[in-house]
Amino acid sequence: MPQRHLRRPLASLAVVLLLAAAGACAEHDDPSTGSPVGTAPGAKETESGPDVPLSGTVRTLGGSPSWTLPEPKGWSAPSERQDGIVEISEKGGDSSLTLFRWKQRRVDDAEGAGRRWLSKYHYSLVHNLDTTKVSDPVYGTTIVASSAGTLEFVSLDVTFTSWNGRRYRSYYVARHIGDHVFALMYTAPRTDWSQETWDGFAEAGLELQV
Repeated sequence: MPQRHLRRPLASLAVVLLLAAAGACAEHDDPSTGSPVGTAPGAKETESGPDVPLSGTVRTLGGSPSWTLPEPKGWSAPSERQDGIVEISEKGGDSSLTLFRWKQRRVDDAEGAGRRWLSKYHYSLVHNLDTTKVSDPVYGTTIVASSAGTLEFVSLDVTFTSWNGRRYRSYYVARHIGDHVFALMYTAPRTDWSQETWDGFAEAGLELQV
């Protein structure tokens, strides 16, 4: 059944609620997950590749990993939307970076599990009454900094039109580690979405402490 959420700019709380609902609806399968994996615009490549690819094991120091949250210039202080979801937003704008840390069952196939997880968000956008003209998903991989070196994450790039007629772009990356899934989502009006901004989060100190 199509979902309806509070009518406010989708780059902030409403998108988070969409994603939370999608993650909870594990019985929903998005047919688009069968499409070929593309190279998302946010993906980075290095000559040596990530220190820990999706096929590798992330060695933790005993506790559960957690995000080190950046405070880039021109962005708000961190705001905890609900347990496991923290967001920062652009001051005077309609862009947001959301960090997720959710308890999940352990998986053997990190790439497949990550892609299925991301597909829930796409499914939620397609079936929400306040979002239209949702693009086909573009899946790929990207590299995220951590205290154990660079980690490979599965990525999803998607655009959609909100209830107010504005076009948005979401770049969403995720990886299962142990019994948690860790994810980042950068959402902004399509004309404001910036690779420089995405890269700037890491430069400002964003990384996963493992």
